[in-house]
Amino acid sequence: MLKRLLIFIALLLPTVVGTLAAENNGRKRLLIINGYHDGAPWAQDIINPILYDISKRDNFYAPEVIYLSNTLIHDDKDFEVMEEGLFRRFKDKKPDFLVLVGNFPFTLRDRIVKEWGNVPMLLVCQSLEYGTQRFYYTDQSAEEECEDLRPLSELQGKYNFSVVHIPNLYKQTIDMMRHMFPEMEKLVFVADALYINRHLNHEIRDYIKENYKSMEYEWLLAGDDTSEKLQQYLLSKDYNIGLLLSTWYYERMTIHGYPQLIAGDAHLIKSVRHPVFSLREAYFSYGITGGVFPSPEEFSEYLKDGLSDLISGTDMAKIPFRTVKTDVPIINYEKLEGCGLSEKDCLPGTVFLDKPKTVWEQYYVTFIFAIIAVAALTIVGVVVMVFQRRKIELLDQSREKAQESDRLKMAFLANMSHEIRTPLNAIVGFSRLLPKTKDPEKQARFVETINVNNDLLLKLIGDVLDTAKIESNTLDVHKEPTDVNKVLQSAESTVRFRLRKGVGLDLVLEQPDCIVYTDTVRLRQVLVNLLTNAIKFTETGCITFGYEMRPGEIYFYVRDTGQGIAPEHIDQLFTRFTKLNNFKQGNGLGLSISKSIVELLGGRIGAESEGLGKGSLFWFTLPWPGE
Repeated sequence: MLKRLLIFIALLLPTVVGTLAAENNGRKRLLIINGYHDGAPWAQDIINPILYDISKRDNFYAPEVIYLSNTLIHDDKDFEVMEEGLFRRFKDKKPDFLVLVGNFPFTLRDRIVKEWGNVPMLLVCQSLEYGTQRFYYTDQSAEEECEDLRPLSELQGKYNFSVVHIPNLYKQTIDMMRHMFPEMEKLVFVADALYINRHLNHEIRDYIKENYKSMEYEWLLAGDDTSEKLQQYLLSKDYNIGLLLSTWYYERMTIHGYPQLIAGDAHLIKSVRHPVFSLREAYFSYGITGGVFPSPEEFSEYLKDGLSDLISGTDMAKIPFRTVKTDVPIINYEKLEGCGLSEKDCLPGTVFLDKPKTVWEQYYVTFIFAIIAVAALTIVGVVVMVFQRRKIELLDQSREKAQESDRLKMAFLANMSHEIRTPLNAIVGFSRLLPKTKDPEKQARFVETINVNNDLLLKLIGDVLDTAKIESNTLDVHKEPTDVNKVLQSAESTVRFRLRKGVGLDLVLEQPDCIVYTDTVRLRQVLVNLLTNAIKFTETGCITFGYEMRPGEIYFYVRDTGQGIAPEHIDQLFTRFTKLNNFKQGNGLGLSISKSIVELLGGRIGAESEGLGKGSLFWFTLPWPGE
């Protein structure tokens, strides 16, 4: 009686994520019925992504999670107590959608239809077969032969459900163990009496009998009487005894007469060297050596798609079952070394966890920086030579022009030394910090900062090269039929990620199709330069860009709500090396290069602003129709 009372109380006190609103204002309810208990790590790998997804949706109540604790269900009376408690709990809160974790909750399907109607269900399970209600009771004889199971697919038309199937890859994992330990003489299946393990016991036994005839097999059934034997296996130095872990929970009565689930024995795995393989990836937290698992990425994608189908109102009876078909061998590298093995002893394609990084992996950013730095300095040297040559030419014309060239050169070098040093300092600084932090979020931020500054440095180098070509009159254009709409859309996708939070970017396409004869690459370069300039000086509001068809020309524009330009400075905008705001990052070359490109393409360029704080408009034209 105490055990059944405990089951009843557990169902009346489910895990509630968030707070439910008092009145029904059109929001939907998602209920997750987990056949296991809240301590099962593999179940949380399923539940947590669902909770996160639903929490971001305004039209849903915070979802609830019910734990049926299948391990505590031993007979019809236990099942009845659990069933009545569940439907009493939700008598006045009928769920709109159900996610069932494990095959056990699906035994409630007829009661679900009776109480809640044809509610759509997503079943996330390890088996595509189903049995009678009694098959799922935990107290069946461990060695009892499994009853005839039926395919779940035959029920899909009768009930409104679909399946995401995560198979148990026991064959592949046993093959991995034998590959790594060719002399393995015995396989011990470490598992409790849960229905899935009773079924696996027979399948594993038959697989070994057929494929490894000389290998012994033992099912070590979880319980107080086998706890000591599990410890002996874990402490053994005989690696030819292979340990394969599924789930290890068993019931023990407390001194107060209440049942509790025990799993602590399995936690000993972390402190011993004996290799332990598992059918569940979540048990890496327990210290297992490895196994062959369904692809986590493929499962995550299928779970996301299944949830999307569920809450979109799709008829789940028409959604094909999704089975994770990609196998991934995964090994804990530290455990591998502890067994005296190396990578060559593992299966091809094995993924290694906690593997120490090579020198290249630790410092690849620094190496890349060094290459970029050398390239940047080389290019600056080339540009200096170009200016020096230009200076000599101007000296032949007049001393006054030579002095002007010298001034421009010094201004350019001053600007470039500052602009190149800024991203280089960031790359060097964060490259040094990257190997020193173990926090994945900090590492991601450091890498992102390094990548942003790499991009900035590459753009600076590109601008320097274009400036050198302009100075030597070697900047070429290659005209071809150009889809204007596609060029604008490409420019939009290039700069969108640079927008500040809260700043909008709107693209206006005047014509469904617009083809002009011009240089596609250079047109996109000018658009990106103008958009980058607008983003740089726009902290709030929006940026709008597009084009208009005018007599004889196409008029392109980029309009922003940024800080604007003082009227006396507008004439200086397209002058090379001009920088109106010393507190904004920029090399002062983009607008000048844009002016040269537009003029080479036969167009005009300009800017307008009503003053500081009133935004800006940059525009240019191209001939229409093109020649």
